[in-house]
Amino acid sequence: MKSGVFTEADKQAYIEAWSQPGALTGGLNYIGPRASVHLPETTSKEQLRGGIVVARGEGATLVIWGEKDTALLTGNLEGLDKFVPNLTIERIPDGTHWVIHEKPALINEYIREFIKGR
Repeated sequence: MKSGVFTEADKQAYIEAWSQPGALTGGLNYIGPRASVHLPETTSKEQLRGGIVVARGEGATLVIWGEKDTALLTGNLEGLDKFVPNLTIERIPDGTHWVIHEKPALINEYIREFIKGR
């Protein structure tokens, strides 16, 4: 790779490497548990479908989602209410995967309003 430009050979090498059995396992095993919100043991794995769960209490959950996140797509929100009762979703249209860093004041406002409403 020369100065940030991928050649066809670079692309093929990446495709070949990531196509190997188990290639994603290490990364997912590393990131998954560390990025997950620690919920009570009664929470099933099916309830964890992505996004940023920033507040949970007394049966209520707040999810704040940057709609321009290219890693966690907004489609993950569809049907989430079937798995998470008493769900509040706040969408940030111009927020990305790093929405908590991009919009800290807005994130704090959503959390304060959520907590106040409980």
